[in-house]
Amino acid sequence: MKLVMDGCGSTPYPDSGVRLFAYMLSQKLIARSDWVLTKGEPHANLKAVIATVFEKILQLQSTKNADQFIFDFMLFTILIVVELQDSWMVLASGDGYIISHAHCEDRIAFEPLDCGEFPAYQGYNYIIDKNKLLSYKDGVGWHLDYYPKTIFKNVGVASDGIRFLVNLPEHNIERQRFVEFLKEDKCGKIKMLINRNQSLLTDDVSIVF
Repeated sequence: MKLVMDGCGSTPYPDSGVRLFAYMLSQKLIARSDWVLTKGEPHANLKAVIATVFEKILQLQSTKNADQFIFDFMLFTILIVVELQDSWMVLASGDGYIISHAHCEDRIAFEPLDCGEFPAYQGYNYIIDKNKLLSYKDGVGWHLDYYPKTIFKNVGVASDGIRFLVNLPEHNIERQRFVEFLKEDKCGKIKMLINRNQSLLTDDVSIVF
């Protein structure tokens, strides 16, 4: 299982909320991994665990302050890849990228998850006063997809910060290096490339591939 989470930069405390949530979610998934992967549908099980963590954290606040607590701390992207026997399952909410490595032509592809100005954060589902929302008053769903192993060698996810590399022309040398380092699993070289391009990469970059 691969997991990337990325806080909403326009909220006051995105780093604090996403770190707490990621820690609690990882502990739940470690404790219940067999159930998540073997009982029924893994995507439904994951959604249930995620909902449990949201509810646990929101118990820290009184109902009176719950909406402001969500706006301040609980708006973040959740990107999950689960390796199943015959495929990779992607469950996503928010913005970011799905990275796939196809057998055909040894090709790396970057699929954006883009909801426009307001990413589809799961936190919006827990707002009590829906009139405070400009979007998603009817709730936020999930992006769910499967990538068969007969077609794909590997599938991963990344925060939307990689858009500054992905959107470069394909002949750009740094973009080409980035793609080759992904293929070769050169984590150290990817970190060096990101550090070398700090002036270009003006947003947080997290990749699990």
